[in-house]
Amino acid sequence: TTVAQGQSHVNEALPSVDYTWDSYFRRECADDGTPVDIAPLNKFAGNSIDELLPLLGQAKLAKAVLDLAYPMLDDATMRAQLLPLLQATAHKTLKESGYLGGNVAQLMLAKTPHALIDSDLSGAKLQGVDFTKTFLRRVNLQGAQLAEVPFSKVLGGVNAIAYSPDGKHLAIGDSKGTLQVWEVATGQVVLFCSGHSAAINSVAYRPDGQQLATGSDDNTVKLWNPDSGDCTRTLAGHENLVLSVAYRPDGQQLATGSADKTVKLWNPDSGDCTRTLAGHENWVRSVAYRPDGQQLATGSADNTVRIWDVNTGECLCVIDDRVCAGLDITGTVGLSEGDRTALKLMGAVDHGEE
Repeated sequence: TTVAQGQSHVNEALPSVDYTWDSYFRRECADDGTPVDIAPLNKFAGNSIDELLPLLGQAKLAKAVLDLAYPMLDDATMRAQLLPLLQATAHKTLKESGYLGGNVAQLMLAKTPHALIDSDLSGAKLQGVDFTKTFLRRVNLQGAQLAEVPFSKVLGGVNAIAYSPDGKHLAIGDSKGTLQVWEVATGQVVLFCSGHSAAINSVAYRPDGQQLATGSDDNTVKLWNPDSGDCTRTLAGHENLVLSVAYRPDGQQLATGSADKTVKLWNPDSGDCTRTLAGHENWVRSVAYRPDGQQLATGSADNTVRIWDVNTGECLCVIDDRVCAGLDITGTVGLSEGDRTALKLMGAVDHGEE
C-alpha cells in the first residue's frame, strides 16, 4: 500500500477512500489524455476472485503488483478459492490459459511458500511461476505443462550425495548447510531443508528409506523425515566437525566420524549415543559397515584404517602401512623432540605421552 500511495494525479485535498486493486489502477482520462485526479488511497479493499480472473491471464504479474495483491487474499479461504483455478487449467491449452495458472500459483506462493504442498496439479498449465523458494512436497505435476518456470538449485558446493534405497530420489548436502532432495526422473526439487548452521559433509539414507542423516561442520548430526522434510532429531555430542555418517545395514544403528578423532554409535530411533570409539589420532573422515553389520571400518587423516566390533567397541585391528608402524619409542633416550615427532608421524608410538 505504501508503494501504491505514490500514484500520480491524486488530489490530496479530497478525503482518502478505499479502492479495489483493479479500480485504483484502471484510471479515467480527460479528453486530452491526462488522467483524472482521484482521491488519495486509504487502503485496498478485496476484489472477488471473479473480478480478478480477467486480469490474471493477460501477462506475468510483476513483483510490485504481487506485493499489492496478495495481502487482499484471505488466509482461511485462499487455497479453497485459488487451487481449483489452477486445476482447471488442465482442461485448457497453454495458449488458452495464458498466465492464469502461473499468476494464481504465484499469488498463493506470495502468501506462503508452503501453499502448494499436497496439491494435485496433474496436467496443469503453469507459465511464469517462480518455484525457486517453494516447498513442493507431495505436489503432483504429472502431465503438467510448464513454461518460464525456474526450480531451486543447489545453493552451495555439493559436498555429499546419496540415492534413496529405491533409486527414485537423490539427497544432496551442500556447503551452505542445505539439504535438498531431488526426484531423479524429473529433476524436480521435492524437499529443501534448512537446519544446519554450517556445511553438510555427509548424507546417508537409512536402508528402509524412512530416514535421512546429515553430518555437518556445525558439529551436529541431524535426522530428517524424507517425506515431510521435517528435522526429527539433532544429535549433539561430537566436539568438532562431523565428516561422515553411515547406517548399519539393518538400520538400527548410525555411525558418525568426526574431526574430534572419535567415532560415535547412535540409536537412530531414540537419538541416544550408545558408544564412543576412540583410538584414531586425527580426523575420522570415513565410516563404513560390513554387510553383516557386525564390524565397522573407519578411515582417518592419521593414515590408518581401524576395524571395530560394533557390539563391544573393541578395535580388532589397525591397518597401517607407514614405515614405522608399530615402532615403540616409549622411554627411548637420545631422540630429539624433532626426531620423536617425525617417527610418530611415520607410525611410531610413545606410550609415555598417553
